[in-house]
Amino acid sequence: MKTSILIAFSVSILFFGACDNNKIKDTNEKSTEKSNESTVNETAPSEESTGVTGTYTAEGRTYTGEVTTETNAGLRNLFTVTCKGDMIQMIELHFKNEEVARKGGNFKPGSLVPGAGEDNEVGIMFGIGYKSGEASEGTITVTGSGGKNVIELNNVKLSIPDKSIIVSGKIPF
Repeated sequence: MKTSILIAFSVSILFFGACDNNKIKDTNEKSTEKSNESTVNETAPSEESTGVTGTYTAEGRTYTGEVTTETNAGLRNLFTVTCKGDMIQMIELHFKNEEVARKGGNFKPGSLVPGAGEDNEVGIMFGIGYKSGEASEGTITVTGSGGKNVIELNNVKLSIPDKSIIVSGKIPF
């Protein structure tokens, strides 16, 4: 008799547990559907190939790769120029917006936080973790017009904790 009651109790726990899992599954499916809907409605960054290649040097090694541009409306129209030397050692330059980048002029290495710096600051990331910041040095000049601009990096110092590198190069966009 005790065995029958124990078996019945175990079966009912399994049955009710399965029912609860279906409720959780339905809730998760609905959450995923809502999440997918909101993602579709957000403005996604649009990366465009420029059809040109850039060249830059870091730690005595020269990299040449495809240049792409991207405007991210979700980050105050942050404009990014990326030169993909290889899968790891690519360089990204973050301008306040495309108008500032294309206007050209002299820039200084600055914050990576969108809109945190002045118009003449460019946030830079290189490889895995090297970035511009308060301790960065060097010059960044953008020349050209009409969609044929060139970024020239001259001895730009990028850092990670306990180490820094110097990057130079020319990247058309």
